[in-house]
Amino acid sequence: MSVFTVEDPSNTTYLYGPDYPDIEDLTISREAVEKCLSNLNITKAAGPDSIPCRFLKELSFEIAPILSSIFQQSLKDDVVPSDWKNADVAPAFKKGGRNLAENYRPISLTCVCCKMLEHIISSHIRHHLDNYGTILFHPYSTVL
Repeated sequence: MSVFTVEDPSNTTYLYGPDYPDIEDLTISREAVEKCLSNLNITKAAGPDSIPCRFLKELSFEIAPILSSIFQQSLKDDVVPSDWKNADVAPAFKKGGRNLAENYRPISLTCVCCKMLEHIISSHIRHHLDNYGTILFHPYSTVL
């Protein structure tokens, strides 16, 4: 007995609406990476790779070509470097007694370079959606 359902193609529901163009391929330039590096907050903690933000920011011109190549290869291969998937989880005190576990929340410290790649991809997607007005919010709706 199969757990999969065989769909009848003649009974398929199609959604109709405006036709928007596909999102353009993302090409990550050295200049874009250098801009991200130069905007880093040097007081933020390093991730599990132990590379301080100050190091990345101060050497942004030298590091940008290397990182842009890594980012572009990552997109091309659809693979994120395995080191970027790690996180250091640290407790952050909220309020109340410091001896109770429920008064802490976890903070995941992830690789700064991975966060930069996420930011570049997110910006590219938001730019496409904004250009074509594909996400519209009703003025009285609430966003959770």
